[in-house]
Amino acid sequence: MTRKPNLKGVAILIVDSDTCLARAAIGNLRAIGFHEITHVKSVDAAMKAMRSQLVTLVMTDWDMSEGASGLDLVHYLRNSPESPSRAMPIVMLTGRGELSDVEAARDVGITEFVVKPFSAQTLFSRLEQVVDNPRNFVISQAFVGPERRRRDVELPRGMEDRRSAKQYQVPFSHDAIRQQPGETPLVVGPDTSFRETLGLNASTKLASLIPPDLLKEAQKSIDFLTDDSLQWIRDDIENLNKYFTLMQYVFSLPALENVKKTTLSIKSRAGTFGYVMASEVARLLFLFLTRNFNPANPTHFLVIEKHIEVLTVIFAKKIKVREGLGEDLYIELERLISVHK
Repeated sequence: MTRKPNLKGVAILIVDSDTCLARAAIGNLRAIGFHEITHVKSVDAAMKAMRSQLVTLVMTDWDMSEGASGLDLVHYLRNSPESPSRAMPIVMLTGRGELSDVEAARDVGITEFVVKPFSAQTLFSRLEQVVDNPRNFVISQAFVGPERRRRDVELPRGMEDRRSAKQYQVPFSHDAIRQQPGETPLVVGPDTSFRETLGLNASTKLASLIPPDLLKEAQKSIDFLTDDSLQWIRDDIENLNKYFTLMQYVFSLPALENVKKTTLSIKSRAGTFGYVMASEVARLLFLFLTRNFNPANPTHFLVIEKHIEVLTVIFAKKIKVREGLGEDLYIELERLISVHK
């Protein structure tokens, strides 16, 4: 086994109300070599933790089971005078993965975005970006956070470049980062303190500390939880049935949100622990609920019911990928949506 690197001095705060996936992320990070990891389940608890301890990096989910959201936490860290570190790297770790979600998170000031389900490699790839490619930090009346456009990357055709032609540029300093937005945007140079904490010089990459075989060992720490995860996922399906039944009797927006959140949870947990088919079915249902669902249309309730039935079959027969019966079931769901959307 490859020797773990010494990553002391890096303190990671994980903010996630999903204990199951938080355990997977913590196990993965510890297997890589990170030791100082704190897990809290709410934004309030995160703010309290950051007032009492130093934090190098925040990993936060978007949706919390109660209280403020991950976006609220990012807004606080980027804009509040009470923020412990306005330029702190923030990785959004969420089941939401559509382009509109990525843009919303980027526009509130996240550093990197990881879509659940995740693997050791996807987590590491975002850490690489944070460490190896720190970006300028923008302070303006319209936006506070890492520069949204990466350096030397062309904008896609039709996308507007929202950077101001008139701006001040200064090297990174804590005094510069604490400045309040003025009429002219302030662009502060990249913060390299994370790299310095890891002992990396200007030309050394994070991958030099964490080779591929160590990532394979880290993935095993996630896979080890697969058996435990099955009960969490079965509980999700039971809750999905319960919330769906309530929504059929008396429709309400909160009931719909419960169904959507539970669907996202199944997508995130199932995919992370190897049930790719269930994750794809859950995503299919989430997109239908988000884009097409109309409570006044009785056939839309049938579409939801069929998705739940397929999820139940998947776990009863332990179908992990879209092959054979799994592929047939998925195609039938796609056809059902196309007919009734």
